[in-house]
Amino acid sequence: MTSIDFYISESTDISIRDLLACRLSEKACHTNASAFINTQTEEHSQQLDKLLWTFKEQSFIPHQLYNHEDALKHEHPVLIGHDVEPEKNFDLLINLDNEIPEFYSRFKRVIEIVTNDEQQRALSRKHYTFYKDRGYIVNTHNIK
Repeated sequence: MTSIDFYISESTDISIRDLLACRLSEKACHTNASAFINTQTEEHSQQLDKLLWTFKEQSFIPHQLYNHEDALKHEHPVLIGHDVEPEKNFDLLINLDNEIPEFYSRFKRVIEIVTNDEQQRALSRKHYTFYKDRGYIVNTHNIK
C-alpha cells in the first residue's frame, strides 16, 4: 500500500514547498529512488526545473520536464510534470498541486508539502482527510 507523508513547515513562505521538493528529490536520488514531482502549471514546472539546477551549489539532481511525446526519452530519476500521468512507475510522488492526482496510488510513497499559510493548511486538511478516508496510514513530519 502507498505510504502518505505530510511535511509541515512553520514558514508561511510558499517557496519553501519548492525548496523542500528539491531536497527530497536529492535524497531520493541518493537512495536510487525515482521521483515524479506533480506541479500546478507548466510555468511552475519550469520554475522547479530551474530551481533543481541552482538550489544547492554542490548538488546535481538528474531531472527533466515530463511530457507524453517524449515519454521513452525520460530516463532521469526525477521528472517534473503537471496535468499529466507518467507512463512509467516511480517510487515517490511529490505533490505540489492543489489537487490530488488520480494516479497517486501507483506510487510507493506520496509526499504532500505544507506551509503555515492558512489557505495551504486548509487545503492540506482536505488532502489528509481524503487519504485517511481511503484507509491510508498518514505520517506527519514537522520541518523547522
